Amino acid sequence: HGYPHNNISRMSYPLNRIGLIDILEKKHKLTRVITENLCHYMDNTRRYRDETKKILPPEDYYPDGHFNHNQQINERLIFLKFTLKEGRLYLGFDYMKMIWISLAEQAVYPHDREQCFRWFAEIIDEVGFDLKAGKEFF
Repeated sequence: HGYPHNNISRMSYPLNRIGLIDILEKKHKLTRVITENLCHYMDNTRRYRDETKKILPPEDYYPDGHFNHNQQINERLIFLKFTLKEGRLYLGFDYMKMIWISLAEQAVYPHDREQCFRWFAEIIDEVGFDLKAGKEFF
């Protein structure tokens, strides 16, 4: 009684990838969570750099002890692209702007900016944009 999996059995349709992403987006604002997580990570990285006065190469900076800086950004961007593409979603203007400011305008390393440019180019080709958001952004 009261276990989360009990709700799943009440669904009258099989839950596919698109349906799951749709539920996560509607209930938890998944694209917002991923975008804010990326920006929070970048804020912490800038704070670490400013407080320690250390500038390690991005491939040598392991903030969590497991993944280096480039991987931290790349995995978040890959997951966001996956969510958008598989969920048939568009990234809103505010989230585009947050990512742009965090990675392109306030990059910690030059590679952050390169990853940002590459990611936006992939999104344009593979996912597309909401017309209004795309016009405002570009």
